[in-house]
Amino acid sequence: MPEWRSILTTNGCTAAATGCARRYGKAETRFLEALRLRPQDAAALFDLGFVRDRQGKQRAANEASASAVTLKPSTDRAWQGMGRANTALGEP
Repeated sequence: MPEWRSILTTNGCTAAATGCARRYGKAETRFLEALRLRPQDAAALFDLGFVRDRQGKQRAANEASASAVTLKPSTDRAWQGMGRANTALGEP
C-alpha cells in the first residue's frame, strides 16, 4: 500500500470515516499528511475542505475546495463545498 494511502487508513479507520464520526481534527490531520505526499489529489482536497467546513473553518474550507476544483473541475462536490463556504462567509 502506498504511504499516502496508509495515512488515510490508520487502525482500520479511514480519514473519511473519522470525519463522519465527527473527529474532524484527526481527519484534517490525516488529509494534510496525505496531501504532503500527493498535493495534486483532488479527492483529498475536497475531503479536507469538508472537514474544515464542519469545524467552522470556512475560509480554509473554501481554499481546499477551490484547489480541488482547479485540479479537477468536474468535481461537483468541490463546487458545492465552495458554495457552502462562500455562503457562510457572506461572499458571492
